[in-house]
Amino acid sequence: MSYINKYNCPIFNLKELQFNLGGNIKVINGINTLSVNNSNGKGRIRYLNFDKGLASINIDLLLHKNFSFSLNNSNNDMLQFIYCLEGISLHSFENSIAIRKLDELQTAFLKSDANTKNIIHIKPNKRAVINIISIDKKVYFKNETNTSYLPKSKLLELLNILNSNEPIYFGSYNLKIGEYVKALLKTNTEDEITESMNFRAISYFILANHIEQLFDESIQSINHYTLTATELKRISSTIEDIKTNPQEQYSIEMLCHKTRLSPAKLQEGFKALSNRTVSDFIRHIRLKKALHLLKTTDLNISEIVYSIGFTSRSYFCKIFKAKYGCSPKHYKKNKKLTATISTLKLL
Repeated sequence: MSYINKYNCPIFNLKELQFNLGGNIKVINGINTLSVNNSNGKGRIRYLNFDKGLASINIDLLLHKNFSFSLNNSNNDMLQFIYCLEGISLHSFENSIAIRKLDELQTAFLKSDANTKNIIHIKPNKRAVINIISIDKKVYFKNETNTSYLPKSKLLELLNILNSNEPIYFGSYNLKIGEYVKALLKTNTEDEITESMNFRAISYFILANHIEQLFDESIQSINHYTLTATELKRISSTIEDIKTNPQEQYSIEMLCHKTRLSPAKLQEGFKALSNRTVSDFIRHIRLKKALHLLKTTDLNISEIVYSIGFTSRSYFCKIFKAKYGCSPKHYKKNKKLTATISTLKLL
């Protein structure tokens, strides 16, 4: 089996990674980005040290060879929360032949120190999207201000888990973390400061969701989903379709047929990913689209109503006011007034 040379993943320095994969490194507002486009493969790795003892690494690569790397480059006690959004990822301990697969949409919690080294393997010829939140225990847990970002009541119990002898825990599937990882794949090149803030904020959300899941599954023995990874992917794809085409006339029966799921599993998946029922999610997306059209077009209310899939103008006006605090007509008038004032200021 042919491997690109294994290296110690540089939590604070991408130069070793660049040595193995090639590419160029840029550092903008704390975000270190290694971009690769050569014979080894294509993609990028972005790293941010987003708090004392905390680092977030987002991997988005399509490689042409098997690739293995160690998660710890020091003898410090480290914790890693890992999430695989896409691709074939495997885990093993250093000097061990036992390898375990990390499924797409699955979480994993790893510990490493001077005696325990965790190795991640990425298979070639398929896009791999992986997020790693790395924690230096000694630094992070001595920084009391960090606890303000985490559920304090759960943090104390979580520490007991982290101090256990088990160096690895594979969790269940988690769609919420998947949505956050997708958000990290986007880049705002027009506002680099905002980009850094978003990266930091999203990394906190990912960490908080990992901790909540670990708490639920390890302490309360709660499994987040009864759905399989394949079923979750079908629901995720359906949700993206609704976002793209909110004007379609969706029904539970139609969506069940599309996803090949029962109504109960369909609702479970929507609730897990959007924290909404199917009908509430469709209504929410349509209202967001309506707001966008009111802001950016000169379409009248009736045209907007029918362009987003509603059939009743009165019903649309009622739920729009309930969500945004004013009627669509009033919102449209205020938008025109604001535009007029802005124009006068320029004169």
